[in-house]
Amino acid sequence: MDNNSGMLENIQTYKFRQNSEEYKKYVEHENPTKEEELKTKLFLCKIKDFNNKTLNIDFRDICSLFRKSGYISNEGYYTVIDYERGNYEVMLLGNDINQAFQYLVSNIMLQIYEMSEEEKVIARVKNTSFAYVVADDFCKLVIKDAEFALSVWQKYISNNPVENDNVIKYIVNITNNDYLIKDLDVKLHYDDEQGKFEFIQKEKTR
Repeated sequence: MDNNSGMLENIQTYKFRQNSEEYKKYVEHENPTKEEELKTKLFLCKIKDFNNKTLNIDFRDICSLFRKSGYISNEGYYTVIDYERGNYEVMLLGNDINQAFQYLVSNIMLQIYEMSEEEKVIARVKNTSFAYVVADDFCKLVIKDAEFALSVWQKYISNNPVENDNVIKYIVNITNNDYLIKDLDVKLHYDDEQGKFEFIQKEKTR
């Protein structure tokens, strides 16, 4: 895997409905150019390669997490999430295939873990009002989620320090942008000295 000197800090997202212009553009995407076909194929091949070297699960299960992924000229790599019947969200991942790949696969790892048999409780927690959830227990589950994602990534990157740091940043970034985490007074942090994820207090803004 090629070294990645940076990371995606802010992902542009747009919500749209089925049969809208955005749906035709991102989901149906008829008549792609040769460049778009090639870059989309390479993008999906990287995800398949990651799966083959780590999880080795049915690729259709991975694809089911995202409605469509690919490349569009003048916009770069993207993925579409089907978050509710008839409602979609596109995430624009930029023109760097390695950065787009790392961000998308980090998302995939977090979702696969929380939907696994032994951690279905996470999905139930995420669909429950915080009035009925103990935040401490929720944070412990989130840390397990992040640890799983990092352990799978480390199998793939073969102890590459640069990639390892970037992946940790992606996991922390994605987790802290979760709408439930945003409601808490804490945020996920990776302690380099102890080599583990933890939650720390958010800095209060005036």
